[in-house]
Amino acid sequence: MAKIDKKRIIEIDVARAVAIMAVVLIHVSSFAFAKSTLGTVDSRISLFLNQISRFSVPLFVFISGVGLSLGYKKEKGYFYFLSKRLRKVVPSYLVWGLIYVIVINQNYDISTWPKLFLKGDKIYYHLYFIPMIITLYLLFPIFYSKIKKFSWAFFLFVITSIIIGTSHYFNIPNLKLDFFSKRNALFWSGYFVLGVYISDGINNLVEFAKHNKKKVTILMVLSTVIIVMESFLNIKYGKTIDYATTFIRPTVIIYFIFITLYIFSRSYKEGSWVLKIFHNISKRSFGIYLIHPFILYYYMKLFQFLNFNIGSLFFIITSFFVCIIIPIFLVKN
Repeated sequence: MAKIDKKRIIEIDVARAVAIMAVVLIHVSSFAFAKSTLGTVDSRISLFLNQISRFSVPLFVFISGVGLSLGYKKEKGYFYFLSKRLRKVVPSYLVWGLIYVIVINQNYDISTWPKLFLKGDKIYYHLYFIPMIITLYLLFPIFYSKIKKFSWAFFLFVITSIIIGTSHYFNIPNLKLDFFSKRNALFWSGYFVLGVYISDGINNLVEFAKHNKKKVTILMVLSTVIIVMESFLNIKYGKTIDYATTFIRPTVIIYFIFITLYIFSRSYKEGSWVLKIFHNISKRSFGIYLIHPFILYYYMKLFQFLNFNIGSLFFIITSFFVCIIIPIFLVKN
């Protein structure tokens, strides 16, 4: 039976922790891949690790939908909801956004800042997530009643999946148009809608995953093979790195579904040291998300100063732990 207490669902805690660790792994493996020689062992390992982590942001968005729906108090009104959510996101975004703008980008032209903050990824590569999730926050109360109905939730999930598929496979400019930016909430809305709809039955979903553990594991392995092979083949046949590795492709949707079910299917012993680690990482996931690229930037500077190879497995392993551990000590509970 799923292990649930009054305050939290353990499987959601674990999923959030795994998701933020996968985000960090995407970023460190991306730099390692870029600095490695294509076709070498280090290059292949970097690409493999990068692709098996691609469930991360979809899972984050899904969890956001679950959490918002479970805690939503419709009677409090639209602006109460927005003020509560934005207070948790915007101040940290502004502080760390300014740090990236001033310290790393050394942009002192204040007139350019508003546009940068509206787009996020124009400040630093990972910050596309904040404007995107704020957009979903703004829309959530308006469409809440609709997407709690199966017909609407299914329709919206299918439509966004089709948009992702056509955007990926029929995108002639290879993701260069601004519409295809990761900050476009349209590409993530399907995951969000799925989380909102499933929220009331999340315990049933966990139970289902646990009762079908073997089937879920087999499907997870198959979807992993598919997403990895797709990326390797796209690169082999001349596609750009962005095209071959992007979140915005149909195989990521399938992979996300089975990875999520796999995480839910596992058994987590209450009070174990592993679960305590997951819980601590989960509580600090937003802070880790904001801070880790800053740590990674200077860790790469250190590697370059020491004349170490960034395109190596050693870099991936050490930078991964550095980018997880240091933010944990910097972020409050």
